[in-house]
Amino acid sequence: MIRSYSVRIIMFSLGFLLLAIVGWFFLVVANQVRQEDVAAGDGNNADVVGRLKAAIADKDAEIERLGKMMQTGPLFKDPFLTKQVIEFENREAQLKDAKLRSKIRLDELKAKAKPGYDTLERISSAIDGWDQRIRQLLSDDDGKRIATDPILVESAAVLLDNKKSTREYVINTKANLDGLLEASTKAAEERPHLTPSSGVFEDVDRYLQAAKAVLEAWETDRRSLEALMQEAKGKDPGTIILAEAIKERIAARDRARTEAVAKAQSLAFEETSKKLADVQAALIRQKALMETAKLEEAAHEARIREQANLVAQAAKREKEALIQKYENALPDIKSYLAAFISPGYAQPRGTALETTDKKGPMSYGRLKAAGALKPGTGGLKTLTLIGSAFTNDRNKSRFPEFLGSDAEWRKIDQAFIQRAQEMLIEFGPLMVEKGLLAE
Repeated sequence: MIRSYSVRIIMFSLGFLLLAIVGWFFLVVANQVRQEDVAAGDGNNADVVGRLKAAIADKDAEIERLGKMMQTGPLFKDPFLTKQVIEFENREAQLKDAKLRSKIRLDELKAKAKPGYDTLERISSAIDGWDQRIRQLLSDDDGKRIATDPILVESAAVLLDNKKSTREYVINTKANLDGLLEASTKAAEERPHLTPSSGVFEDVDRYLQAAKAVLEAWETDRRSLEALMQEAKGKDPGTIILAEAIKERIAARDRARTEAVAKAQSLAFEETSKKLADVQAALIRQKALMETAKLEEAAHEARIREQANLVAQAAKREKEALIQKYENALPDIKSYLAAFISPGYAQPRGTALETTDKKGPMSYGRLKAAGALKPGTGGLKTLTLIGSAFTNDRNKSRFPEFLGSDAEWRKIDQAFIQRAQEMLIEFGPLMVEKGLLAE
């Protein structure tokens, strides 16, 4: 980087030195000529100019010699400086090439756009020709001939009613093409390495194709109009001009359309009225069905409520009867089930017992889970093992002891165990409510 700056400083210094030498030579030449003129007293301007040119030529030769000497001097034998000069020349060559390619590409774009401009001019001419011919046709004999035939009048009305592109389209499209060319030209001037993109060419081509389609539409209508006039050529002109015939035709068409719309509306109203009547009848039927269903549902709900009430009353009576029976059996419950309802820490875990940290009656749910409430010998034995277990820290009262052998089982008062189990099965949930058993 430092070396590059040094080279630039040297090159600028050499340039200024060369300019200074040239200026000095011109001053010397002018001074010599002036001194010779004064000494000779010669006022001939032609001689002065001639001597001045000769002196300048001599000094130009001297300057050229100095330039060659500088180019062959030791400074220009430096490889780095030579490389810089070559790179500068290459950049200059590349810039010239880019400008040339940009100009060629821009010329191609202009050539691409020219058919579009030509087509727009043809469209303008077609519009002018059409307008002029239509103005004439609306009132001349050719138009009167067409006016004698309703079918030809209808065809003429259709042609006049066709929606075609107008002069505004021509103006706008030309402005768009101008904008594309101006933008591309300005870009090429500001940045020579940039050339019009393929997208710009595609835009120009789209405008061209659209303009061709517009021109074809105008040409098609022109040919149709000529064919219409040719068909009416053999007819005699009538008294009505084409403008009046078209106006009347349009009015008749509007009346027919209005009548058709009115008729369609009438038919639609009738059909809608019929459908509305059908819908209303259906709604009435549906409402009747809904009322019937509502009544049936209300009756069904009343029956369900009545049944539920009966069930509740029956359950209440059963519960009251059970409570009464429980209260009557309470002395036996306390006598037969002391091993289960007395306070204690032991609770069933399977057929064994575990000590808990809460003192209270035995758990009805655990007894049931252990199988102690299952009818039959197995359930009775399980109930006896739990109630008589030595780890049961409750007051066992009359509850018999049982270690599990068949011999012992035969000796036990099985009727006592049977009665205890029956009371647990019958009154167990109520005993939980009353607090005699834990859940």
